[in-house]
Amino acid sequence: MQAGQSESIHLSCPRCRYDLTGITASWTTACPLQCTCTECGFEIDLSELNAQGNVPNWFVAAAPDTWGWIGRLPGTMLRMTVPFWPWRTLGPFAFNSSFGARQTLAWSVAILVCLMMSAAMILVVPVEGWNIAHDIEARVVFRAEAREAIAKRDRILGEDAGPWAGTDPKVKSVLQSLDDPLAIPLGAARDSLKRLWAMARFTDVPRGRLLRLLCYRSGKLYTRATTLISSSSDSVDPWKFVGGLPRYWILILLLPVAMVVMSGFGIRISRGFDRTRASGWVQLRLALLSCCILFPVLLFLGVCLAMSDALAAQAPWSRVYAEFRMIPVQAAGGGLLLLATWWWGAFRMLQVRFAMLTAYLMVVLITFASLIFIPAVFIFYLYLTGQDIN
Repeated sequence: MQAGQSESIHLSCPRCRYDLTGITASWTTACPLQCTCTECGFEIDLSELNAQGNVPNWFVAAAPDTWGWIGRLPGTMLRMTVPFWPWRTLGPFAFNSSFGARQTLAWSVAILVCLMMSAAMILVVPVEGWNIAHDIEARVVFRAEAREAIAKRDRILGEDAGPWAGTDPKVKSVLQSLDDPLAIPLGAARDSLKRLWAMARFTDVPRGRLLRLLCYRSGKLYTRATTLISSSSDSVDPWKFVGGLPRYWILILLLPVAMVVMSGFGIRISRGFDRTRASGWVQLRLALLSCCILFPVLLFLGVCLAMSDALAAQAPWSRVYAEFRMIPVQAAGGGLLLLATWWWGAFRMLQVRFAMLTAYLMVVLITFASLIFIPAVFIFYLYLTGQDIN
């Protein structure tokens, strides 16, 4: 390499961000293929110095424009969910050269939006699934009652009564929908869309109403509007369920969020492990990437809620509490294990000695810090707002 080229190269350690300009200044007649960072001992492969072209195509930072970034977002989230998967192709040089401040900000916004949507879905989908099932069940029962009302009319008036010739438009609409195979699914879908739209706006959830066909003793048909889902059921609106959750349940759910955020700020890798350390900027970006670990946790919560009868049954709160109280503990424990394994792979990428021990020690420290930090912030908020701490 020529001397003029060596002066234009700015090399920094991809792990601790230590300035290695002194090494590049020594490139006069030849360039070594490998060197060691004098600050943290990171073994640097200088052939990866120009790593911008080596960014894997699935990584969001490899996108040339906004649409390419959006197209790579799902694949990046999927790979970041699985421990060790991203580090097979994403090296520290490619990570530092491509995942800058703008990409980090865009990633943070995307993760925040996706997490909010996922958290809302795990509450809305099980509740609305219960609503749709009972909506369809009620419509089937009402259709059977309508056929019984017609049979009762025939028994009262006899076979010579002929078809119903009344002028009531409501009765006509019920009779016309009896033989329509799409009346039940389309009606249930229409009411479901109304409920979902109301949930999205955090307004009162409308309860579907249906016309029941009945028969007087004289043989005359009439209709009565009936609510499909009981108005006393808390399963109609999932936001009411959220408001009734115990406070510590919500705190446990917030533990993984605080855990990955705090890991980028306060916790440094111990210098006792062969003077190994990583810069705070590197750790912050890794922490933001590891937020994808929350998606399997949310999926677990969604499956538990969907398979549980506590939301579907009109049971006392004590029964609901007994069924749900272990779900956040299990989810938080699974999130901690996933994060520890994910950090293990990230530390191996950064050539951290005792990577597994360091990752698990880091997660333990973050867990204890979060158990103190989150309740303290929550109590301080209650104190400022004048609410009762108990």
